[in-house]
Amino acid sequence: MSGPIKLAAGVSWPLQLATETLLIVGKRGSGKSSTATRIAEQLIRARVRVCVIDPVDVWWGMKAGANGRRDGGLSVVVFGGSHRDLPLEPSGGVVVADAIVDQRINAVISIRGWSNRDKARFVADFAERLYNRNREALHLVCEEAHEVMPQEPYKGEEEMLGRMLRLQKLGRSSGIGLTSVTQRPASLNKNATTQAEILIAHRVLGPQDVDAVKGWIKYHDDVGKTAEVLSGLATLKTGEAWVWAPDFPNDEPLGLRRVQVLKPETFDSRATVVAGKKRSEPRSLASVDLAALREKMQESIARAAADDPRELRLALGLEKTAHAQTTRQLALEIRAKERAIAERPAPAPPRPTLKGTHVRRLERAAAKLDAAASVAQTTAEAILAAVRSGRSLPETPSGARPETAPDGRRAAPEPAGRVERGGNGSAGAYGRRLAVGPGSAKPAGAGKQAPLRTDGELSLRPESAGGSAISGGEQAMLDALAMLDHRMISVDRNVLASWLGVHPNGGRFNRSLKRLRALGFVTADGSPELTERGRVAAHLPRETGIEGLLDAAPETRAIVDALRDAPPVIGYSRDQLGEKLGVHPNGGRFNRALRRLRKMGVVPKRGGIVLTESANR
Repeated sequence: MSGPIKLAAGVSWPLQLATETLLIVGKRGSGKSSTATRIAEQLIRARVRVCVIDPVDVWWGMKAGANGRRDGGLSVVVFGGSHRDLPLEPSGGVVVADAIVDQRINAVISIRGWSNRDKARFVADFAERLYNRNREALHLVCEEAHEVMPQEPYKGEEEMLGRMLRLQKLGRSSGIGLTSVTQRPASLNKNATTQAEILIAHRVLGPQDVDAVKGWIKYHDDVGKTAEVLSGLATLKTGEAWVWAPDFPNDEPLGLRRVQVLKPETFDSRATVVAGKKRSEPRSLASVDLAALREKMQESIARAAADDPRELRLALGLEKTAHAQTTRQLALEIRAKERAIAERPAPAPPRPTLKGTHVRRLERAAAKLDAAASVAQTTAEAILAAVRSGRSLPETPSGARPETAPDGRRAAPEPAGRVERGGNGSAGAYGRRLAVGPGSAKPAGAGKQAPLRTDGELSLRPESAGGSAISGGEQAMLDALAMLDHRMISVDRNVLASWLGVHPNGGRFNRSLKRLRALGFVTADGSPELTERGRVAAHLPRETGIEGLLDAAPETRAIVDALRDAPPVIGYSRDQLGEKLGVHPNGGRFNRALRRLRKMGVVPKRGGIVLTESANR
């Protein structure tokens, strides 16, 4: 078998090898990287481009001959690493791929010492660009291939793995072949292992790694040689290997051979460091016309600069090249643009606009003020008329207009029944009248705030409101709705029940709400809201602070007290509030109290824990 790619005595392959996929395995020091270098050298000498992804920085030796002299080296551009021709950054994947495609160069890409995140970013961008743009024969060698095609990728490496496997499976359509070199075949992604068409197995000892080789063989062995290969893996000498090409070349497949691979013809930069022995390095390497390369790469540079000039400068190291002046000019232009943007006058703050909910609240507030003004005027006129006529002021039903007195002024009509004093002791938006003169007995408990909760029960104590007898629990419900309306807190069944301290599906709660709807004190449908009649019957709480509206539950009151020192707007986190109170942030009582305060609208339902504007109203 003859061809330009000579691997061992009696084993040569045609140039079509450039677009094939190979798997080279072997433990450290078994000769696997030398075998890959031998193949890469001969492809380059046959004018087929080769690119190496090198996580261990050992492939730069191809730039010198085996004797360490530059005249035996190959024309290869080294990106990054200790022997770099051009520096390399994680953001340079697209630019390097463009250079390889546009300038038809051979390249070694050294990514030694990079973090998993930087490596994944560069390789993903490079593989994507190479697959999309390349259309001529190119062979990609992945040294320690399990680093870029891992069986178990870390978070952030999934995209890199997917794009490399696409090169392995579909790269031939873009003219790309791929050789995977690994000392840990068990760590190499199984899709990469089984997709390889040619296996070169050097000495392998680990049981898991032997199993990985066995995984490849079972898909290709049609001659019953599996046992023979596996039993001989551990006894192979350095440079000796099993070569198995069941379908290549097409006209005369190589089949299975045990061979001694020929040594590479370039400098052995892969040699293991020996303790006490100084490692020799070539005095000079094959030169690369970097100036001409940079000049030809200007189109790629400009294309990448349009996307991200700063990262491009890092990727190509232009600040250290002959184009430093151009770079400085570009930086000056960028700073000028940034300065111009910074000096632009700040845009005028947006004019505040009222949302529909705000408008409805304002309309309701205006209606309340109108009603309060009307009641206040009626009451004042009635009092004035009574004083001037020497009569006591009769009690007037809510909303009634006083009759005209003999002197022409308005006077209150005759008493029509007892009217309670308002919770705040004065006339206001909720329709309270002052009882003046003899015969106007003050009812028991008048002037006191009806409780907002009744220890879980809505008690039944007969009272009079607007001419209809309602229970104490029903009065408490009216008072709670008045308070929530005053604080502009959106009301639903759950919010109302939370303020009353009862369950929203409880029987007494439902009966009370149903009766108030039937009496016309509460809207008949939707969320419970006071009607005009309900506002007359409700008691607006005497207390103005939120502490006057809460029950005596220590957890609830402790949270409110602690939130008075909370940073405005931001508030406390759950952990900070728990620490301030000396309780566990996931404790049952703490969470129940906080959940109730959220339902009540005292603290926001989401975000930092702080007293809402409604709570401070």
